[in-house]
Amino acid sequence: MKDSCIKIFSFLPSDYDSIENYLEEKLKEGYRLKWIKGGFAGFVKNESDNIRYVVEPYPNTNFITFKRLPKIRLDQYTENNWYFVGKTRGNYIFFTDKAHAEYPNLEPNSKEKIISAETKRNGALLVLLIFIAYQCLSSKAFMYSYVLMNIYIYISVILAFLGIISIASIFMYALETVRMQNKTLDTSGKGGISRGRLYTVRNIGVIALAFLFFIYETKSTPEIMLLLLIPVAIMIIAALVLKSIAEKGGENASKKITNTAFLFGAVITVFIIVSLFTMQKINTASAQKDLEISLQKAETLPVLHYSDFFDGEYSSLSRENNSLMGENYLFSEADKDGNNVFTNYTLAKNDFAAQKVFDYLYTQGQADYKGEFVPVENSLPEGVEAYTIEGKYAFMIRNGREIILMTAGEAADKADVDNALEKIIASISE
Repeated sequence: MKDSCIKIFSFLPSDYDSIENYLEEKLKEGYRLKWIKGGFAGFVKNESDNIRYVVEPYPNTNFITFKRLPKIRLDQYTENNWYFVGKTRGNYIFFTDKAHAEYPNLEPNSKEKIISAETKRNGALLVLLIFIAYQCLSSKAFMYSYVLMNIYIYISVILAFLGIISIASIFMYALETVRMQNKTLDTSGKGGISRGRLYTVRNIGVIALAFLFFIYETKSTPEIMLLLLIPVAIMIIAALVLKSIAEKGGENASKKITNTAFLFGAVITVFIIVSLFTMQKINTASAQKDLEISLQKAETLPVLHYSDFFDGEYSSLSRENNSLMGENYLFSEADKDGNNVFTNYTLAKNDFAAQKVFDYLYTQGQADYKGEFVPVENSLPEGVEAYTIEGKYAFMIRNGREIILMTAGEAADKADVDNALEKIIASISE
């Protein structure tokens, strides 16, 4: 028999009775609870014959709660020789080694109240997520950013995953209610842990999604991934070392754990500082290289050029926003006199993204250039749409999933503008 062990400790808030049964089962195996952290529990060899547990579910019985046990209720335990050992999802766990310690009176119908409260919480979360989704889908500006920025896509996937978990939770609590009424609910430790896997799936799922997104975003710069993973690897090694020291025990175990924790903390701090400075240098060098590559793309993409309308010296700027839903290219050239040209080019990967980009640029373009887009009267190739703001050199072109917004300075010659527009329309319809 080992001196200690670590077990998964994941229960629904309503399964406080299953927690008690599980702890009693571990006592029969010779282990008592030592700590609870992050869905895991640490057990050590039990050397007392009088250990008993009680789980206080009071913080979970209300819909609006901070899941904290009131001090007056906590005092009732401590004054009667019950000692707090840990809490999990609002359930406070107490133990006693005094044979004369009386069990406290729990709130009547606690399980039913917790199920009702948790169902309401998950329902409220679903309503909130639906409201956020509705507001976002209704905002043209947000949807434009959404389809062109992966961070918003990643957040929406995680929120959708949490929404699915909330639906599963509501179903789980409904099933638990039915089984309670039929008196077929399994309140054993095994039954409680089986239901609690829902939260384990939630936690692992969120972490896994965040990790996958991180890998995708850093795949082009593996050195940054390595710099961030080194401190994580050190923390994992530190946890294993501290666990080993704790299991071996000994009179100096506590002192060794403290010293080792400080040592690993110092090492991690140094690596984090070094990593931040190194990543800053990498990002600076990468940004300059990306700018040079981005400017070269202006020769192959359908964009306006300063030289199409003006003579003289000018500066060029470009920026790319590439996401899972599309590729966006912003290109501008301008001189010191204020003459400039600008192109916003997007190639969407699906019709949904293309429509959202078009809707935003069509609306925002009219606001920016103080006019109304009207269809171009010239004959256009099949599938191509073109719009212009009269009196302004502002145009929008759409060819399937390609959307282009372009403007030329007011000093440009109209014939040159019309010629440039015809060339771009011809190039994207080939």
